[in-house]
Amino acid sequence: MLKRDDQREKLQGAYSGVYTASKPNAMDLDPDRHREQVQFVLSGGLKAGLGTVGAALGASEGYMLSNEDWKTCLKILAEENNGQVPLMAGVFERSCKNAIDKIKYAESLGYDFIQLACPHNQGPTDEENYRFFKTIDEAVDSIGLILYHTHWNYINGFQLTLPVLEKITDLDSIVGIKWHARDADTLLNVLERFNEKVAIVDNAGWVGRNKRNDYNIKMFMGPAGNWYPEDLVKSAKLFLDGKYEEHCSINKQIAAPKWAVVEACFQEMFGASTPGRWDLTQHTPLWMSLGEGTVNKGIMRLMKRSLGAPFLPQYELSDEAIEKAKGILKRMLTDAGAELPKQLGW
Repeated sequence: MLKRDDQREKLQGAYSGVYTASKPNAMDLDPDRHREQVQFVLSGGLKAGLGTVGAALGASEGYMLSNEDWKTCLKILAEENNGQVPLMAGVFERSCKNAIDKIKYAESLGYDFIQLACPHNQGPTDEENYRFFKTIDEAVDSIGLILYHTHWNYINGFQLTLPVLEKITDLDSIVGIKWHARDADTLLNVLERFNEKVAIVDNAGWVGRNKRNDYNIKMFMGPAGNWYPEDLVKSAKLFLDGKYEEHCSINKQIAAPKWAVVEACFQEMFGASTPGRWDLTQHTPLWMSLGEGTVNKGIMRLMKRSLGAPFLPQYELSDEAIEKAKGILKRMLTDAGAELPKQLGW
């Protein structure tokens, strides 16, 4: 049986998923280019005790991959990692059987964790959510499950209730929650009630917003490992040392390319600037869009590390939008007095 405390201790620091490279048809994995990206992310020095690295997560467009490409992504990361850092894999399935099959494959490769999304389609009931996680809990052996409460689901109105979260987090294999909520009260309620029971992964940017960690949050989101892997490691060390002001300062700088692309994306797709994250009076179609490939593949183009187009049928940003993002990024970094990235010709 799984030892929850041992597994939970591995969940600390940076939570980083490797973005997935695509072939020119925007439907198939490009394994060679993907392996190069895995090597680049791992080259920054992220290791056990500083964070985890994932394959086929949400940010990696894991829900867009064929089963064969999903397996190849996991295999490449396991081969290149060679025990350096705890590994996780994303599983997005409505069927218990399909989810268990994938988890068993990840277990066979030595993966430590599964980022497991709810079986979300039309909005599962509490009982269906619990049955999903309980069935999978009974089927897995040593791997730890991280409940993935997606930020796009909260916009659409779906949210796990506190009573079902109590039951799910009692399951032996549940070691973490990657948490966001559709309102601040629920977000804080869960942080307060469950932070000793499971490891909380901050999917809402709460530590960054407040520059402190009152709720014993164990992990912060680290997408910048895909373009600034060494700086992500510095950020992780500051986070784990409790130096939240310094952590937030470096994290804000290395995350700037993402927010520059998000702003350019909003302007191109919807003709408006990015709405406030907690402004629920506004319709926020980007967060309701099909997937994260539009923004994340745009970031990689901006940072001169293109991984191909977003997997179809996701929207691909125009060259003009990427140039606009470059201008936004330059303004953001200049205003912050930060160094401009040399790979962009500055």
